[in-house]
Amino acid sequence: MMATVAFPFGCIILIHSLGQKDLLLYNRMFFGFDYSDLYGASQVYLRGFDIYANRRVVVPPAFPALFSWLTWFREATAAWIMAGITLASVVGGLGLVARAMGARIGRAALLVFVLTVILLPMNYPFLFLFDRENLDGIVLLFCLAAMFGVGRGGRWDYLAGACLALAAGIKVYPVLLVVPLIISRRWKVLGAMAAAMIILIGATSPGLWGNYVMHRMIGRTEWFTLYENGSIANTIAWTLLVVQDIIHTPLWPDPGRFLLNAYGVVFLMLFLPCVVLDAVAAWKGLGEDAVVRVLRYFPFMVAIPKIAFHYEFIVLLALLPVLVWDWQQAKDPHDRTRVLWQAVALGFSQFPAMAWFKLGCGGEVMILPGAGLLVYLLLGVSS
Repeated sequence: MMATVAFPFGCIILIHSLGQKDLLLYNRMFFGFDYSDLYGASQVYLRGFDIYANRRVVVPPAFPALFSWLTWFREATAAWIMAGITLASVVGGLGLVARAMGARIGRAALLVFVLTVILLPMNYPFLFLFDRENLDGIVLLFCLAAMFGVGRGGRWDYLAGACLALAAGIKVYPVLLVVPLIISRRWKVLGAMAAAMIILIGATSPGLWGNYVMHRMIGRTEWFTLYENGSIANTIAWTLLVVQDIIHTPLWPDPGRFLLNAYGVVFLMLFLPCVVLDAVAAWKGLGEDAVVRVLRYFPFMVAIPKIAFHYEFIVLLALLPVLVWDWQQAKDPHDRTRVLWQAVALGFSQFPAMAWFKLGCGGEVMILPGAGLLVYLLLGVSS
């Protein structure tokens, strides 16, 4: 997986040298482009107005409320602080999952952590996230803190539930992790998450949460972009566009309806079979360790939405210790071959698509991150 990440990055540097093109991994905006809107949202929140008057504010109200203390600083200073928070969150989250998996895969967890941190400066989702200063690093930290708590059990379950509530309050997709927790019957975690979520909504304005649901969760279902989007729906869309150009026949007459169907295909053909098989295995007493089980659902957090920007794929780095677990548990060469292919597929999910596009490749390169994610999931289902 590490080689799959490093090789395309190295090729970009070579092409940059040969073509003397600007080496830019993403669309040029300005440092902290996404955080700038969130900084403004925090200011608006403190004044008691609607943060969703700015249509670029698409996150739940928790972050503008809980991180409103950053408005004590000038925006430029707050952006630098946010950069430090992003870096610390990603590294801290990876450290927590290494601790959680350490009791399961031994010293390999530490080795994976060290190698991942060393290669972070060559990881496209991380660099994209660091430049835009979106919130997925913080979400990753809270999700993996929850995994640490789930692994400890006992009173730590309450901390795990609170961390998941904070993660879902900052970006909604961690709500999906409720499914494996139900299958694992971790009722204390779920109860703590529900209680913390109620407190969070009450403390950060129920009215704003209502606006978020109506104008962002429901109202955003029509939004889509073909660029900087690693979703499986976008991979299917670009594949059809390529086929259309080859056969000179339109295959995509109604984009909105097609993308809705693509969303349904991902949900029905990938997510539901995993849930059913997982639930049956748990019912028969053959289920996995709760930490490993929940981590296996991380890919769905970016696979199911129609829009999953490339920086959101940072959450997939949490799967590296799971691959080591699968390798150690493999009973025959066929299983180990599958794990190796999953590692390659996971590497392609981190493919620097926008960088290759900027260096002259066609938009077809947008296929690769979602394709890597899709292959990873299909290999997981086949096991």
